[in-house]
Amino acid sequence: MTDSDRPPSDEHLLILDAADPTTGADLRHEIESAGGQLLQAYGTRAWLIRLSAHDAERLVARAGVEGLFDGPVPEDLAAGDETAKMAIAAWNARRTPSYRAAKARRIGEGRSWGDRDFEREG
Repeated sequence: MTDSDRPPSDEHLLILDAADPTTGADLRHEIESAGGQLLQAYGTRAWLIRLSAHDAERLVARAGVEGLFDGPVPEDLAAGDETAKMAIAAWNARRTPSYRAAKARRIGEGRSWGDRDFEREG
């Protein structure tokens, strides 16, 4: 399956403004109220979220949001915040062709670990 054949992802990397650490609680409430989910917080500035594209568009205009991405993120966006830089590097790595190819070959890819037909690697 090529990238153009994939359905649009509802995962986004949200980068919050470092100048306003109080933004997070309000944004998390807004994300969850829209049926979204905070999947992983990398410190206070970088969040991996699941949210529909429609609702994600509304977050971009919010004060305190430095960026919301479903594709590559500029590496220098989180200058001075090592945790956010690590999140950006991991996010960008997940979008490389080599990562996607390796993931596609994993045994049990796409299955829950609790699935009775799931086979562990190794």
